[in-house]
Amino acid sequence: MRTTVLILKNSRRIISVFFLFSLVVFLDGCSYSFIINDTDQYIGNKIVYNKPMIYTANLGNDYGGPTHSSYKENRLLREFQESSINPHHVYKDSIPKISYIKSSMEFTVVGTYHIVHLGAKRLFNQGYQMYELKDEKGIISSVHIYDVQAYDKDKESKTSKPTCQFHRDIDEAVLDNMYETKQLRTVKINLWTYEKSAEELSKIKKKLLHKISYYNCTVIDTEDNTCGITLKGDVDTIAFLYTSKTGLGIYKIFIVN
Repeated sequence: MRTTVLILKNSRRIISVFFLFSLVVFLDGCSYSFIINDTDQYIGNKIVYNKPMIYTANLGNDYGGPTHSSYKENRLLREFQESSINPHHVYKDSIPKISYIKSSMEFTVVGTYHIVHLGAKRLFNQGYQMYELKDEKGIISSVHIYDVQAYDKDKESKTSKPTCQFHRDIDEAVLDNMYETKQLRTVKINLWTYEKSAEELSKIKKKLLHKISYYNCTVIDTEDNTCGITLKGDVDTIAFLYTSKTGLGIYKIFIVN
């Protein structure tokens, strides 16, 4: 009799542990799976956005549900806009790797996949679809389904696509030229100084100098008195600074020469 009671108690413990483990896994909801569709209608289509784009890479493993690092190339394609990239904390070592893409770049849709959440998260988020694009240089990147569908609709309605004005004295042609020629330009950066102490500005400047050290640029002058930085860098450096303006505490960026 005692043996039977002991077996029942142990069985209940095992069942309880298994139930708790299953519950944790379900509530965690961090798991996901990929569903690949090789017969999608957009595969093989050509896309020219006619506006500057950027690649963002170096995304970390702690970025939300299915991490962007799980994408095959860990590279996303996005429109080039002021302060448009994700917060820096989602990147490995808080360093986003930004690459500028010329306005006339032609992309080919080479694949698509649907990211499906598992566990409890699936109750609130059914997942999303991404497309893989290959550019003229053979570089593969991922882009949201909206960016493929919206392009297709714009093309059908013959809607003109707006150009991206970088600065009132500099248009996208300057950046495209830098992309093609790989030339370096002198850039002046002014930091936001409003309601910031000298100590705060010093920390902001130190952080900015650390991040741009990962790019192809050379710091010419830190201009401590005017809270500015002058450097010579390539188009990727400018793209990083421009798309990270808010996060880096930048007020204005000028291409001097």
